[in-house]
Amino acid sequence: MRSILLALQRRLHADGGFSITEVLVAMMVFALMSIGLAYGITNALVLTQESRARQTALNLASEDLDQLRSYANPFEIRSTATDERLESTVGGQKYVLTRTTQWVDSAGNSSSCGTDGTTLAYKSITSTVSWQNGKGKPLSVALDTLVAPNSRINADGTGAILVTIRNAAGTGAAGIPVTIAANPGGGGATVKQPAPTDGSGCTYALQVQPGSYTVSASTPGGIDTTQQDVATNKTVTVAAGTDAAVTFTYDQAHTFQVDYATSYPGGTAKLPTNLSTTLYNGVGGSSVFPGTPRTIKAFPYQDGYQFMAGAYVSADGGGSATCLSPNPGKWTTATNGAIGKAPEAMDATAGVVDPIAKKVTVPMGIVVVPVDKDYPYITAVSDSAAPDFDPGCNAPDPKTLTFSGITAGNVGIALPYGTWSIYQSKSPGSTASSNSKNIVQTASNKISYPNGGGQTNNAGFLVFKWGDTVTLDPRKAP
Repeated sequence: MRSILLALQRRLHADGGFSITEVLVAMMVFALMSIGLAYGITNALVLTQESRARQTALNLASEDLDQLRSYANPFEIRSTATDERLESTVGGQKYVLTRTTQWVDSAGNSSSCGTDGTTLAYKSITSTVSWQNGKGKPLSVALDTLVAPNSRINADGTGAILVTIRNAAGTGAAGIPVTIAANPGGGGATVKQPAPTDGSGCTYALQVQPGSYTVSASTPGGIDTTQQDVATNKTVTVAAGTDAAVTFTYDQAHTFQVDYATSYPGGTAKLPTNLSTTLYNGVGGSSVFPGTPRTIKAFPYQDGYQFMAGAYVSADGGGSATCLSPNPGKWTTATNGAIGKAPEAMDATAGVVDPIAKKVTVPMGIVVVPVDKDYPYITAVSDSAAPDFDPGCNAPDPKTLTFSGITAGNVGIALPYGTWSIYQSKSPGSTASSNSKNIVQTASNKISYPNGGGQTNNAGFLVFKWGDTVTLDPRKAP
């Protein structure tokens, strides 16, 4: 009996079970296996979903191209605009389709709207469908096709006018209306007006009779690089069997509010009645706005404009005549180290109208001159015989600035930088000796310079008497 009890006790001790450590290790192994299995299943589901979404996107792109191939006229196939979204939802997934087109001409050249002097052969089309996967990652697919016209584009001795409009960023300007008119005596005929430009900035006039035409593009608030509301090309010539290409750069204008630096310690200087204001851009050159403008609409060049009083004409304009004096950056360094600083460029953004509070202040020179009651008019004439440090002005516009509403006494007048002869006269704009007199010549001791004179001045521009003229110098000593 005793031996049996001992055997039972040994048996009971052998069935003591797993320890806590063994249980924890087993649970950890099971968790790791479960995580791996769950990740594999989830990844397989994601891949399956992405594969299904990709196939759906391909189907949408294919359907779009199939529909476009049925068009009899390839000109009706247009690129989508930048802000145009062709959306569709399949199985709860949102897809966006965009379309770009390129013409290929008879010479094998490819372009968005066609090239001059060739014949369009066929159109290359790319349909792109984009979507986001479950993780928010953007994905896309694209399909291409070629579409050729069912018949010749230029038939029966006619031609076509291909119009391209680019915005300030260099991309296609969509939705711009275009008009085409035959020039009188140019041999052309009435043209069926083209549709507004597509997403690539393209539009077309087909079956155009040979001759000379004027092509114009305009939209409310628009402006071209010559600062015109309507972009125009008056010399478009169409020949039988070929295409004439016209390209405009056109965008929504930026509107500047403009003021002029006329304040000085003794009051406010008078502005000329016929002052021009120059907006200078390194790409577009000088744009001169007459009439002392207070609001200026300008093409939105991405690097903005420098503002200068007067007509600044640089050497890069291609002409022999220049007028560099209005630009302080063109003046040489003075003997005391005084330098002229070119105006800071003001930003220009398409479609933006600056508030009144955000004014561009155009710098000017100021001189105070005595005026007799019998000579109530002041005329300033730009003098090309300037001192060596003045970069000079020999361009024709403007040579003469006039002031009205002058009363007797000491009068402050504001002028563009440069060298000027200043007259007071009995009639507006007169410099004739019979009814006017040179103030510098006759009353130089009564002329004052509110911002200082001579090269000791550090506060503002400098004023020098040069013969019978005064030179308004923008350089400042360091």
